Amino acid sequence: MFGLFGYPVMTSFSTSRITFTETPTFEYNGYAYHELSSSGTLTATSPGTFDVLLVGGGGGGGDNNAGGGAGGEVVIGTGLTLSSGGTITVTVGAGGAGATVDTALGINGGASSIAATGLTTITAKSGQGGESRKATVANDDTGSNSGGAADGWEANDGTASTGNSASSYTNENGGSYTVHGGNTGGNGSNGVVSPGYRGGGGGAGAGGDGESQTATEDGDGGVGVQVTGWGSTDYYYGGGGGSSNYQIQGGDGGIGGGGGGAANSGGSSVGIGGGSARNSGADGTGVTTSSAGGAGGDNTGGGGGGGAYTSGNGGAGGSGIVVIRHKI
Repeated sequence: MFGLFGYPVMTSFSTSRITFTETPTFEYNGYAYHELSSSGTLTATSPGTFDVLLVGGGGGGGDNNAGGGAGGEVVIGTGLTLSSGGTITVTVGAGGAGATVDTALGINGGASSIAATGLTTITAKSGQGGESRKATVANDDTGSNSGGAADGWEANDGTASTGNSASSYTNENGGSYTVHGGNTGGNGSNGVVSPGYRGGGGGAGAGGDGESQTATEDGDGGVGVQVTGWGSTDYYYGGGGGSSNYQIQGGDGGIGGGGGGAANSGGSSVGIGGGSARNSGADGTGVTTSSAGGAGGDNTGGGGGGGAYTSGNGGAGGSGIVVIRHKI
């Protein structure tokens, strides 16, 4: 561009291309992708813009006719600007452990985030753990989506905790954001069907609430979120874990890596792990009184499945993931 008297005018563009010292995981459709399946760093050698996908870790399933763990939150940011070179610190949330006693909840997953000097930290919250049959404590407020309730026959009424507020971003770092979270787990069977100890509710997914026990439904995990255009395969992330069930099939894991619910010897069959994900959730196990829920898929943020009546442990939640991409 030339100004008065033909002298060049210096201009700056917010769309300048950032560069990193690390080799990208792959290239697709004009973008270089850096996938971090565990915590680490990326070193920017120049300022510029980038996009980010963050998935929080999924919650672990509950123990003993229990609820499924919730899927992690999904955050997509586009057009973020890093004003100078430097290190971007990436935290990938771990999946929460499944409950191993029926007086405790499944453990919440870990949050995933990016942080750097001059960059507002962006975080995808975790999924909460599923409820166990004799747990008297409530889910805390650190996770976004809530776990499913246990059957409600002992120590609780079978009502799931409400999902917490999803993360909220406007134009931080000059970007635009879409956040999927804040959904609620399904309710257990007590007071809804007979017998009241039939099973728990499905964990919420990033894309929807967990399924409650009804006369015909078995507590499937909530659906995850399909992320499109971030590679040759459009994966789902953040599926909720399925609940355990005493009489009919254990709840299926939500599409997007949710673990399937367990089944005991009361004539039920196991829940199937949620697919269409980077790694499918594991099926629940069965059919004994100590059968465990299936684990959420690695790097999907899927929730773990609920453990069987009377001593089945919850499945572990799936770890999250962080993907940073930039134009080539």
